[in-house]
Amino acid sequence: MMSLSIIFFLITFIFVIRRFLTKKSSSNQHPLPPGPTPLPLIGCTIQMLLNKRAFPVWIHKLMDQYDTPILCIRLGPSTHVITVSSPDLACEFLKKQDEVFSSRPDFLSSYLVSGGYLTTILSPFGEQWRKMKRIIHHQMLSPRMHKWLQPKRDKEADLLLCYICNQIEKQDATVDGGMINVRTMSQHFFGNILRNMFFGKRFFGQGMEDGGPGKEETEVVAALFTILKYLYAFCITDYFPWLRGKTDFDGHEKMMRTAIGIVQKYQDPLIDERIQMWNNGTRKDKCDLLDVLITNEDPKLTPEEIKAQIIVSV
Repeated sequence: MMSLSIIFFLITFIFVIRRFLTKKSSSNQHPLPPGPTPLPLIGCTIQMLLNKRAFPVWIHKLMDQYDTPILCIRLGPSTHVITVSSPDLACEFLKKQDEVFSSRPDFLSSYLVSGGYLTTILSPFGEQWRKMKRIIHHQMLSPRMHKWLQPKRDKEADLLLCYICNQIEKQDATVDGGMINVRTMSQHFFGNILRNMFFGKRFFGQGMEDGGPGKEETEVVAALFTILKYLYAFCITDYFPWLRGKTDFDGHEKMMRTAIGIVQKYQDPLIDERIQMWNNGTRKDKCDLLDVLITNEDPKLTPEEIKAQIIVSV
């Protein structure tokens, strides 16, 4: 068996050769912005993990330490994270050089939510991104569509007022009557609007007698906020792709798959049923955004693309 000293020497030799080749290949490139010195192979991953809960504070401290409005942090073997605090540099990234920086990173969370990058907002720049962007721009977000869906938004606003009045009327009946959780109410209000615009119905189930959400809506909204929590959250496997499918250090993959499964449990049967209705001719009038996505012909969307787009939209 090889001794520990020989193994250590081989590992050190590999790191030195790798660093030499990296420097040689990048000698003709522009230098990177200042930042903390990365460790071989893992970069600044350990520092990132230690400051995970206060990541913005750590970034600002590094910028003050290096006295720079632009900072480079290497995570993993080859991923460089560039942060800026100057409005002029932000315009350079987001406006002047937007074609260079408009693509999205390959993260496990975005891959899962978008059904394998079938949507617009989470997909890397490419043909699929252009295809879905054309549909979003000309169909879902057009002024004509906004005006067409206005009655649904007005109706939900009226129902929200009715729900608030019902809660106030309970004040004399129970001790907790009249108490309204504004955050929960707002979450379900916007959830009801989106469900009505996509599926033509406010609730997946029966809802409550006072107009509040039922257990189905409560479960879906909780799952959607779980997805938002872990979407683009710091995950080890995003910077070490060879670990994907082998381990789940952060537990993010399990949480994302569970939350996505809950949303799909309620949405996918409705989408499949609606597609079947259009295919067999039992539905002929467009009443919501799901009908618009199904009947769009240029380009024609697959059921998988429709399901993925609705998840990222709601």
